[in-house]
Amino acid sequence: MKEKLTDFNNYIRNHKSKEVTEPFLFEGSSQTPNKKGLMSDEIFGSSMREKRKKMGYVKLDGKYLHPLIYSRIFKRSMRKIDDLLAGRKNYKISKSGSLIEDEKGGTGIEFFYENYNKINLKNLKVKEDDSLILKDLKKVVKTKGRNEIFIDKFLILPLAFRDINTKDSGHISLDILNEKYKKLLTLTSIIKDGKDNPLFDKHGVRFRVQLLLVELLDFLMNKVFGKDGVMRRKVMSRNVDYTSRLVLSAPHFDSENFGEGPVNLDTAGLPLGALADMFSPFVINNMKKYLRQKFDNGELDCSEEEFEEEFSRQELQDLIDTYVDSWGERFNFINVPGKDNPIKIKGEQKIDGEWESFNRPLTLTDLIYIATYFGVELDQKHDITTRYPVKKAAS
Repeated sequence: MKEKLTDFNNYIRNHKSKEVTEPFLFEGSSQTPNKKGLMSDEIFGSSMREKRKKMGYVKLDGKYLHPLIYSRIFKRSMRKIDDLLAGRKNYKISKSGSLIEDEKGGTGIEFFYENYNKINLKNLKVKEDDSLILKDLKKVVKTKGRNEIFIDKFLILPLAFRDINTKDSGHISLDILNEKYKKLLTLTSIIKDGKDNPLFDKHGVRFRVQLLLVELLDFLMNKVFGKDGVMRRKVMSRNVDYTSRLVLSAPHFDSENFGEGPVNLDTAGLPLGALADMFSPFVINNMKKYLRQKFDNGELDCSEEEFEEEFSRQELQDLIDTYVDSWGERFNFINVPGKDNPIKIKGEQKIDGEWESFNRPLTLTDLIYIATYFGVELDQKHDITTRYPVKKAAS
């Protein structure tokens, strides 16, 4: 997964999203949605399909740093950034592009935006120990223009993902996300109303908006990628087909010399059972091809009907499930349909550093390994591993 900046204006324009202007959810004391609020049917749609897709947006009063850039880059790399954005200290921009504290200088987010192109960003060097996400974001800051680093609008999720809760007593409770959106709308409204007031602390309130944008982004990212997020609960949960959750661990080394381990140092060993389960449609297809080749070669003494019945797609899926769920049956022989005698396999295997020919019964492990190895395309940095490897299987 990669984090990247969202062009809010481009999204709003392409999807014809509508603006939310009121922090109020309902009209007065009724339960009729406010037409300009967070529950508006006109903005977020009335059908369930629309409520799952249509996004709104709030128009921020001025320019703000993109929350991802502020929290991941400037917050960590510029110690003075919070004092500047919050209006606590005044700064001027030196000829070299550095921020220098000066009582006669400027302050606040507006000052930072107006002078952004004068600031030297060379200190944002990509380091070897930076994460991939941090490296990408540092490149973005150096290559993107000012208007791509700053935003003046923020998207509001579809209604289906932040609906209200009605208790038995009739009392309405708000989702945490709705509370944060209400706060954002309230703060932007306060800024608009207080512009002409000389005593109004606009820098402090705008800095609160900047921090709230970060809160919203972090909240949404945790909802997607966190321990209780969509990725874990839905995409990677145990009841989702063709997925597997694996724990990264070092292999067991029983050898004395480098390069004699079960997995090379620059490869990732992938368990056979996990791959067979994740790519089962392709593995089943290869199992059928492998067995069909033996049948066509006359190696299986059975009829066409017996072959199709014994090796149907469902039966082959059951073999994969058996391999994954039952360790004790991984060496079971694959018998000729309608017979008690096992199918034979010929090939070569490495014993004490030497390749030796073999001719023995085909086991469940053999069949799964052969079908998975040729059914899953892997690059040179990966390898399929099993406790019972079968290499160079010929037929």
